[in-house]
Amino acid sequence: MGTTSTTTHRDLAVIQAEYDALPKKTTSKAYALRQELKAARDAQVAAHDPAFLPSPTAIKQAVEVSEILAPDLTAGGLLSEATAVYWCGIITFSEPDEDHPDRPTRPHPPFHSTTLAGVTFASWFTPWEDGRPEEEGSQRGHYPGMLVSISESTVALLKNRLKRTLIRWRLRSGRHAHGHQVTMIGDAEIEEIKDLHALDKKQLLALRQKHRGFQVLEHDEALASYIYCQKVPGATAGSSWRPSPHIPDSVLVTGIESP
Repeated sequence: MGTTSTTTHRDLAVIQAEYDALPKKTTSKAYALRQELKAARDAQVAAHDPAFLPSPTAIKQAVEVSEILAPDLTAGGLLSEATAVYWCGIITFSEPDEDHPDRPTRPHPPFHSTTLAGVTFASWFTPWEDGRPEEEGSQRGHYPGMLVSISESTVALLKNRLKRTLIRWRLRSGRHAHGHQVTMIGDAEIEEIKDLHALDKKQLLALRQKHRGFQVLEHDEALASYIYCQKVPGATAGSSWRPSPHIPDSVLVTGIESP
């Protein structure tokens, strides 16, 4: 039979009294008593709970997680939803084409860049080419629109926003035309804004009055008539390649295809 080795500790109260009675706490005797006190306390805790020193894993498992602050990486998670690359941009001004008189001229755009539902629409993509910007001879490219990756849920949100977004013109004369984007909101959107920005009653009332009194003016136009969003199978987001030398029709004409 094997033997069991045990360590006998003096009573904790006796050790504490002996330590307290020392005139100096910086001697080797005081250090030895402190070590003995620690061992006696650990033994006392272990006698009541054999697992008094839980592992980090045990501590982590014991914590109740009320909110998971990470994306869902399973097959049905947000990151695995369908996505596609789209050619997105703003329809820019063009002169009449004598070789193609049937091709309509485009209107002056209200602006050259905008963002809606997290998707950026720009008139031109102008990356540095032929090396880095500081290198001699480097030039900027000049490509209509941008190739961007858009998810299925973002396409749905974009469609929803376009139904409520218009252009209000400040100036509409020639190449100096300028307008701004206005998105009309309803009660559901007001509630989202209230929760997001923690609006008080006074702020909430002002927001409701502002949007319930909104009126469409005579020259307001749909933003959808000035942007394009064409799905491009096989394209790479951020690429300089374009599927056509001609800017596509507006989403008001083509709609937006799902990924």
